[in-house]
Amino acid sequence: MSVETMKIKVVRSVAELREATRKYRESGKRMGFVPTMGALHAGHISLISKAKETCDVVICSVFVNPTQFNDKNDLLNYPRHDERDVRLLEEADCDIAFMPSVEEMYPQELESESFSLGSVMELWEGAFRPGHYNGVLTIVKRLFEYVQADVAYFGKKDFQQLAVIRAWVRAANFPIEIIGCDTVRSEEGIALSSRNERLSKEEFLRALAISKALFHVKQTLREGEEVYTILLAASEQFLKPAQIETQYFVLADADTLEKQDVFSNQKNLVLLFAGYVGSIRLIDELEL
Repeated sequence: MSVETMKIKVVRSVAELREATRKYRESGKRMGFVPTMGALHAGHISLISKAKETCDVVICSVFVNPTQFNDKNDLLNYPRHDERDVRLLEEADCDIAFMPSVEEMYPQELESESFSLGSVMELWEGAFRPGHYNGVLTIVKRLFEYVQADVAYFGKKDFQQLAVIRAWVRAANFPIEIIGCDTVRSEEGIALSSRNERLSKEEFLRALAISKALFHVKQTLREGEEVYTILLAASEQFLKPAQIETQYFVLADADTLEKQDVFSNQKNLVLLFAGYVGSIRLIDELEL
């Protein structure tokens, strides 16, 4: 499919983006935004579909943000499929694809801004990946300012990221609505992720233990019950035999991300997991 025959508009610069969205803003169209790092899969496309349900115009950004990577090799190995991504967005009826260069998003220096949001930003991913959320918020802030959408859509698989962005939007009083969308899973149960591309067939099968452990815990927990022994048992039953190197597997408050030792139906809680399958780091979540 040539660029000339495509319905989707692909823009590379902030100036082009603003010109492409100007008529929509001036006419009061409701604009939805889906920020991604590319290597699109069914999970990303589900976000586009959600946006299409309630918005007149949908913009998707494709940008691998270097400042949120702690591991240079992880950044270098992150999958990039720009042509395929554009084709998938076209098929999903996305209106605008914003695909800037690093120089466009970081015209002065490749550094993150500094943010302070307390436990929601400091725990779990914040602890294992120092500076990660400063990088995330730096690029999200810039994208929000450039796109000027009414609502943005994020997948819940990166549950802490969603919580951090919501906390920042509230603190900054930024005029945008944040919608969290359910994690999309394969038929086997694994949470869809661009990083799954890097799993071997054997590693993919091992990775299925993550979702099995999460759903097992969800089915096992009872009101007022301490969670430590249940999490430990699930780790022994599912994660350890699959040779998964767990970094954290916890029950947390869905808003503050603080660890919870006792299960309660009266609270909004979430199971959070991060660990390695071989050399590939995967995360997953399950709301309770």
